[in-house]
Amino acid sequence: MDSDWLDEVRARKRGKSLLKALNMIDTAIDILEEYTGGFSGTYNSVEEFRESLMKRVRKIERGDITPLTSIYIDFLPSEAWDNFVGNEGAKLADKICATIKLTGYVKL
Repeated sequence: MDSDWLDEVRARKRGKSLLKALNMIDTAIDILEEYTGGFSGTYNSVEEFRESLMKRVRKIERGDITPLTSIYIDFLPSEAWDNFVGNEGAKLADKICATIKLTGYVKL
């Protein structure tokens, strides 16, 4: 009985963290609208990166959490977000990564 209760509490915390992360990622997507062009090792432009983020968020919203790991990686230092936004977006990226880790879904 106690195990069921604890599992439920953990699931709620995961869900809250996931919602918080998705809200921050939506903010990041909005910020990316202010940028054009650029290049990252994975994406040929900021527009391509933004479109990719939106598609992956939609998958997560439909219940497929597998894109969460690639989103996490994109917000790590020296990755796509950093390449396109730079130091201006570092705090948001750090918050996104920390919150995604709290979900427990990303294992690297």
